[in-house]
Amino acid sequence: AERVRELIKGLDDKEQATGPDLIVDITGAGAAPVGLMQSQDFDPISVLITGGAGENRSDDGIWRLAKTELVGTLQVAMQTNKLKVAKKLPLIATFVEELENFKMRTPVLKPDDEVWREGQHDDLVFAVGIASWWADHNIPHLLP
Repeated sequence: AERVRELIKGLDDKEQATGPDLIVDITGAGAAPVGLMQSQDFDPISVLITGGAGENRSDDGIWRLAKTELVGTLQVAMQTNKLKVAKKLPLIATFVEELENFKMRTPVLKPDDEVWREGQHDDLVFAVGIASWWADHNIPHLLP
C-alpha cells in the first residue's frame, strides 16, 4: 500500500479533474488488500473476476466481472488500437508471452471455483484487461 501511494503521488494529475482510480482485483486474495488500501486512505474499486457472464456492481460495492467480458474488452481495445503498449516497458516481454499463452476456458458451473483461471502466468493479462475494461466505462474528465 505504501508503494502504491508512492506511485500515485508521482503521477502528474494536472490534466485530470480527479486523481487516478485504484482498482483492486480481489479474485484470489479476497477483501484483505482492499482493507490495506483503505488503511492508507485510498478508496479502491473492488473487482471480482467470475466465470459467469456480463458485469454488475452489487450492493456491497464489488464489481463482478466475467472473464469473457474482461477478455473481450481487452481484445477490442487491442484490435482497434485503443490500447497501445510501449515497447520499452520493463515487463512487455512477459505481457506478450502471457497473451500468446492465454487460453479462454469455458466458464465453470460453480461460481466459487477458480479452475478457469489456472494459467500459470496470466496476471498481466488480467491487470491490463481490468484497466482496459475500467477505462472503457469511465473516461476521465479533462480539466479545461
